[in-house]
Amino acid sequence: MAKFARPNSRYSGVVQRRSEMRTDGQQWTTGGREITADVDNVSAYFGRFATQLAGAQFGKEIWRLYEKGLLKPDTPLTGHIEQDMRQADVGAVMRAIQLAEKEEAERQRRIALANTP
Repeated sequence: MAKFARPNSRYSGVVQRRSEMRTDGQQWTTGGREITADVDNVSAYFGRFATQLAGAQFGKEIWRLYEKGLLKPDTPLTGHIEQDMRQADVGAVMRAIQLAEKEEAERQRRIALANTP
């Protein structure tokens, strides 16, 4: 459990779960979405009182800096990020899915052969 979470606080489970998300890529993605949503919620709340925060994207900015290894305690944040406007290569994604399906079918076939008496 993270040092900053009191064991009996209502947030300790949240901190525990987030620290456990650091085991594989898929869980990191989930963690990124959660952290981004949390920071965006805080920004939206304070944006009601400080209008300059309205529309800021601190969550995405923080997560991008983290992924690049550039997030430090004293990193200045702007709340603005460059949007990736590249077109997705749907064909490449579909080919990757098909390849994964073929690999899984081959793996299942080998398992079935190994379990045959």
